[in-house]
Amino acid sequence: LSDFGGVADDLPQDLPSDEAAQPVHASRIAFVTPRAASPVPATAIPAPAAPIAAHAATETARSDGLARYLDDTGAQVDTLIAQGQHEHALVQIVQAVSRDFCRPDAVHKSLYYPQFDRQIERLAKALAAQRPSTEPSAGGTHNVTIATELYEVGGHSRLVEDFARELDNPVLILTDVFGTYERDPSKLKWVRERLKGVLLVTLPPLSPWAKCATLHDLVSSLQAKNLFYFNHHQDALPFVATLGLPVHKALVHHCDHNPSLGCTLEGVQHADITLSLQATCSQHLAQPSTTLRLHVADQGVKTFPELRGRDFSVVTSGRSGKFSRSGPFALQEIVRTALQACTGEFIHVGPLDAPWLQQIHAHLEAHGIEARRLRSTGTVPSLWATLKELDAAFYIGSAPVSGGRAGVEAQGCGYPVLPFKGFEEGSLLADYSSYAGEGALGWASLEELGTLLGQLGPRHRELSVAARRFYDETFSRAEFRRQLQALSA
Repeated sequence: LSDFGGVADDLPQDLPSDEAAQPVHASRIAFVTPRAASPVPATAIPAPAAPIAAHAATETARSDGLARYLDDTGAQVDTLIAQGQHEHALVQIVQAVSRDFCRPDAVHKSLYYPQFDRQIERLAKALAAQRPSTEPSAGGTHNVTIATELYEVGGHSRLVEDFARELDNPVLILTDVFGTYERDPSKLKWVRERLKGVLLVTLPPLSPWAKCATLHDLVSSLQAKNLFYFNHHQDALPFVATLGLPVHKALVHHCDHNPSLGCTLEGVQHADITLSLQATCSQHLAQPSTTLRLHVADQGVKTFPELRGRDFSVVTSGRSGKFSRSGPFALQEIVRTALQACTGEFIHVGPLDAPWLQQIHAHLEAHGIEARRLRSTGTVPSLWATLKELDAAFYIGSAPVSGGRAGVEAQGCGYPVLPFKGFEEGSLLADYSSYAGEGALGWASLEELGTLLGQLGPRHRELSVAARRFYDETFSRAEFRRQLQALSA
């Protein structure tokens, strides 16, 4: 990285040349900025040199199978690229997807933006033409992962961590396209602490096009062996920056229920984390998709006491976006149903704000259930470690949005998992390949959930053994490493 300036002040500046070529400890680097780049604010987006039609408040959107097209924006981006206004074209794509990927007619129904992917390919060619030519690397050794940003809670960030831990010579680059770390660099602290020994690079506060140039030059200088994309749905920067580089590329399609940029790009290996999504993508993309099942490091099996009738507690987990405050599957209804079926507690692992907790408490009291039987742990460092210590017997999957990694941890710990199955027809969330028995313990209604909890007590030990066996066969470290090798060059 000796050709890049702007390193953190605590990074020694007098390293000998052979030491300077070695990976830098993650905790010793904050930003890497090319000396040639001009530090303009990330929000400084150049205006078009020639007038184009004003962007409509709502794009003209149409769907073609699982593909999604935003015709108004697509036409504008074509015009901007033709005018050579690459910065503005890039920003139009990012902003359009940001507005679109969670719309009701898109979420759980679409997967791809082929229109924008073709334009990203054109932008990548334009950027590569502006950068120094790069010869194919011989014997590259670095495994580079590019993500947008990471979170202390959630399966996406944990999978990025798993990649960094399992790969040789790992490098993790965060685009910070939303300016999260620019505004608050302290949010990188937990990342550095958790990924010690990994070279961590955060792109500096430049305009989006300048970030792409920075990222292009950085990955080129690293002589990467593999490049793994983990960027957010709307983050086009990793593709624009690196598609022109001669390195093996793979997209880990973790955005499994919303449309995302990058899925239809040429020359990028596609990997899916569930069997149904892998089959769907292979069919629609007309190319084989690699399966990459989730993995959580084994932290041991919980010892459960023998259940007696309905005398047991249940547990669920997830961020607030996995649950609903109202409607037929509101969290308060799930809690009420479970507590009417058992005599113990309902334990929620994860953040629940005070007004929401008060709402659930009031709902329980109105149905003659003591509010104290709902226990919220808040955010915890490790779900698996927490599950191992809790006095609970069954794990109830989050609803109305399911969470894959949490179910893996619960089953590894030995909990029988009751996944939510009440999705609307054709929902992309309707995958049960991550649960023992293909979701045989699933529930599609509150009545089903209550009935299951009332019946499963005598079978708990048998179901616990089956859950752990499924973890060993499907989500173990050995299986994850085998699949990771198939995804690498």
